[in-house]
Amino acid sequence: MKSGLVSIKKLQTNAWLNLLADNSEEPYWDNPIFQPLENFCSFNQHKFSVTEDTDYRYIDLSSIDRNLGVVKYAEGYNSADLPERAKRRVRYGDILVTLIWFEDDGIVFISEGFDNCVASNAFAVLTATGVSPEYLYFCMRLPSTTEQIKNQITGSTMPRISIKDMRSIKIPILELTQQQEITEKVRHYLDTATRTKPLEYVLAWCFGTLFVRGGGRGAFPVIGFADIQDRLDVPYLKLMKETEGDTKLGSVVKDIRVGYTPILKDNREILPTDENAFPFLGPRQVGAGRIKDKQEQYIQLEEKALDTHVLQQDDIVMVRIGSGLGRAAIITAEDIPCVANQHLVVIRCDPELINPNYLMWLLNLDKTRDNLQKLAGGTYQASITLGDLKKLSLDLPSLDEQVHIAEEIEERINDEKPKQLLQELKELGQNIIDRVNQ
Repeated sequence: MKSGLVSIKKLQTNAWLNLLADNSEEPYWDNPIFQPLENFCSFNQHKFSVTEDTDYRYIDLSSIDRNLGVVKYAEGYNSADLPERAKRRVRYGDILVTLIWFEDDGIVFISEGFDNCVASNAFAVLTATGVSPEYLYFCMRLPSTTEQIKNQITGSTMPRISIKDMRSIKIPILELTQQQEITEKVRHYLDTATRTKPLEYVLAWCFGTLFVRGGGRGAFPVIGFADIQDRLDVPYLKLMKETEGDTKLGSVVKDIRVGYTPILKDNREILPTDENAFPFLGPRQVGAGRIKDKQEQYIQLEEKALDTHVLQQDDIVMVRIGSGLGRAAIITAEDIPCVANQHLVVIRCDPELINPNYLMWLLNLDKTRDNLQKLAGGTYQASITLGDLKKLSLDLPSLDEQVHIAEEIEERINDEKPKQLLQELKELGQNIIDRVNQ
């Protein structure tokens, strides 16, 4: 009987090709390289029962990043409120496979940070046996594996695959040295991918770290106590009282101003080729942390307005009105020249007192934006005044610490590196399958 083990080197040779089956549609099915999944993992082996008055972290379909193949977050629940689907205990190194609405990337790895969580029974939990968890993860995301899963899916209203059908799916078992090489590549990828988190999670984590380091109140910015005679609503008064005496935003910046209000002399469209024409930024172009689609509209400025209204690198633009209130982005070298409109606030930092990137991320923090919403006036839609914004209370660490926090945030939300590593893994996997299909 021929061995099911084969080296990557043999993938280049006719000797390996002689192992192929005649069936061109499923060439891996009768190939001894491919062996049943159930020989190399167990299914839902961790028993779970709810304990009263206990807190759990819960993973459902919305918790996973299908593109990167990792868990993004786990929602906290008390046992009394735990969703009915919370049936699967998961451990570090387990692999989740979506049983319903399966897509090509419906397979995720449980990293160390999500050990002992509870998952929905919309997943199958695979625990590797005989191969490393990382190698099993690699095999489960191969095109040949996902193709087999799709072929086993039944049902039109809610397409799903059963665990019974999944057991017979076949995966390629290479020789041990090649498994080890793939394991190391996958481990490197997962270490990188698990550091990439949703922005709101990263901001809460990084500024939460600031709270621990500081050891006191003020990690989350709130409005200082001043000039309350015109604002008697309870949320405003409460926030004003909480941080009397803290450092105010107005004291650490060079300038805060409202963006440019256009003077409409005629109705003609301003073209980018017109003299003194600049991309005109509004709330739609301000993403959390970056400028997007800035070429949507242009504005023509008079000469005397250029120095005042043309934005500079490291200026911060923040939405000051409507549902996007508080969303902020920093102007980079790629964004200039451009102009902010009257629905934005322009903040120019004093770099000796506050790091622009740090302040920009601080403004995007959910807690900051919630407080700005509470402080906003307006009958039909919320808007913040420059006076209230200047009183925004900040508990600032040292400049070095500000830079460190800003860099940590940007590293954790940057998914370019894991995407590159994932592409390399996909190419390696595709190379294996392509050899089968020759």
